[in-house]
Amino acid sequence: MHSSGRGIVAVLLLTFAVWRLVRFMKFGSRLHRASSPVSAHWPHGVLDPSTTAGAEPPPSDLKSTTVRFAASAAAVIVWAVGNLVLYFALFQLPFERDLPFIWPLFLLIFANFYLIPFAGRSGRRWAQRFEPDSSVIG
Repeated sequence: MHSSGRGIVAVLLLTFAVWRLVRFMKFGSRLHRASSPVSAHWPHGVLDPSTTAGAEPPPSDLKSTTVRFAASAAAVIVWAVGNLVLYFALFQLPFERDLPFIWPLFLLIFANFYLIPFAGRSGRRWAQRFEPDSSVIG
């Protein structure tokens, strides 16, 4: 495969990985808010209404919208830098150029299974450092 074909395939796969990352971040950062009580989704009599009446959704770790955005931005930066390092390690090193294109590509794709959750955790850790602590103020 010519280098232009390799580049097109790499761009398409990276675009797919970005799309998956955006979906992961969107679904992962969404707060769970039930539109109906929990007991409405269970058959009658399964749940005791007295136990679910005062239930509140769990508090979010990151309360500020700005901090949540910064956490997402940090996660995307960690993910992008990780993919750039992997790309250069797998495709640009001289001893790797003789390998068939599919093997480094598989390594890049499967490395993202670990890189995406790592980037999410890194973003949350970074944001928790900058989250205002209400116990210090009060």
